[in-house]
Amino acid sequence: MSNNTVFDGGKSHIDHYKAYMTRVGKEKIPFYEPVLGDQEIEFLSDVIRRNWLSENKYVREFESRLANLCQRTYAMAFCNCTSAMIAGMKALRIGQGDEVIVPSFSHPADPNSIAATGAIPVFADVDEKTLCLSVETIDTVKTSKTKGILLVSLYGNAPEMTGIINYAKRNNLFLIHDCAGAFCSTYKGKPLAAYGDFSALSFSRFFTFFSGFIFPHGSHCLSCPCTRCLLSSFSIPVLLGIQTPCHFSQYLGFWDY
Repeated sequence: MSNNTVFDGGKSHIDHYKAYMTRVGKEKIPFYEPVLGDQEIEFLSDVIRRNWLSENKYVREFESRLANLCQRTYAMAFCNCTSAMIAGMKALRIGQGDEVIVPSFSHPADPNSIAATGAIPVFADVDEKTLCLSVETIDTVKTSKTKGILLVSLYGNAPEMTGIINYAKRNNLFLIHDCAGAFCSTYKGKPLAAYGDFSALSFSRFFTFFSGFIFPHGSHCLSCPCTRCLLSSFSIPVLLGIQTPCHFSQYLGFWDY
């Protein structure tokens, strides 16, 4: 999108940004806000004209572009990041009797998503410099029941990924990566969302985008090393168990599966 793109009111992208910065500069706790203009209105109108208000063309294109941007093979859209993490952990067969280590300083969605799978969230301290988990804090609470680590890149901060990844591999633990607030953050030149057995992004109003995304990785995939199998496990709850192509029949007047 060009910087000179004209939005409503005849203002350019830069004009909108300057006005936004002037306003939030006076606020005590400024939030990000989206910049929506003619292009977004055009795409939204196209969706309405197509009479298909979920999934389909734009979701698939967004998934493809986002996967490429985050250096992942696949991306899948969910209604929110919490749902993505729950589905991801269930696909990894994390559940009753398992423990998942989670930072004590984080969003409630992280321990809640673990509990939703039937597993037990085990809280660990965070490193005072990164505000994220570290190998030392993880090792302090790990037990024989630990099956995974839910790593949270809080406020866009990058934990010491290399050490944590190596620790997870040595101990045969899944590495779940909550990148909700770290869309543009990097570690050693790679997007933070590129790390983990799967990573999840949030696009809620508190971050820079909307919705939730999951990025599965093929290193741990149920009983085989195939990323497609893991992706299929994610897609079943997303599509409510429907595994056949569907379309809206103009003639019949309802969805046909």
